[in-house]
Amino acid sequence: MTYHLVIKTHFKTISMKLLSKTLLISILFLFIFIGCEEEVEFIQPPAAVSFDKNSMSVEIDPDNPTVEISIQTSASLQTDILIPFLIVHDTLDDLNYTAPVVDYTLNNTVIKIPAGKMNGSTTIQFDKNNLGYVKKGLKFKLSDGDYLKNVSREELTLDYTKLCKFKKAILTITTDEYPEENHYELYEIVSGGQNLLQSGGPYDGDEYKETDINTTFCLDTGRYAVVVYDKYGDGITAGGFKVSLDGVELVSKTVAGRFGVGYFDIP
Repeated sequence: MTYHLVIKTHFKTISMKLLSKTLLISILFLFIFIGCEEEVEFIQPPAAVSFDKNSMSVEIDPDNPTVEISIQTSASLQTDILIPFLIVHDTLDDLNYTAPVVDYTLNNTVIKIPAGKMNGSTTIQFDKNNLGYVKKGLKFKLSDGDYLKNVSREELTLDYTKLCKFKKAILTITTDEYPEENHYELYEIVSGGQNLLQSGGPYDGDEYKETDINTTFCLDTGRYAVVVYDKYGDGITAGGFKVSLDGVELVSKTVAGRFGVGYFDIP
């Protein structure tokens, strides 16, 4: 009888010890789980910053000469973030991304992305009087800061020209060794005379020697004339000029003396 009581007491003691250990382990796991839960809740995932695209090609309307530049993040943030960027000079695909500063006004070189949002923007205001039909370029790059950069879109190139609401005709002047002697005038032929619309040249510099110089006109339906001059009066040796529209030649002339004249129609 005594032996039986000892056995029961022994098992009861073991059961209490196991229960205590199990309860202790459970409380420990619960504490760790709750601690991890609280820690994860306050971790802010890293957000990569980038321009919303790599490149833009725009025709700028002189009546609204504004272009928007946007920056985005890969995740919304709990606080406002300021992203600075800068203009860099570069040459890509034969286009110089060095547009003159008189062409544009950059409203801000720091873009704010508000808390809870994933993008922000600023605008560039172009001077309509300096816009032309020759393509120009600007290049932007994100500045370094206390944030991650998406390296695949940390730069943005902007190609721009003036919007043509009519038809683009191209004047090609083929020069000789003395392009500084040459300049042109474009006239609109009207009843009773002509109106000077545009002029260009002379072409100083070795890069203009014995080459083709292209100038784009934006012309409405009508009749026009181009006059190409040679200041010295001996003409353009083995050269001349032509006007084309959509790849079709409208007129082609030589410059044999002080000038050459070519008439053409825009349908």
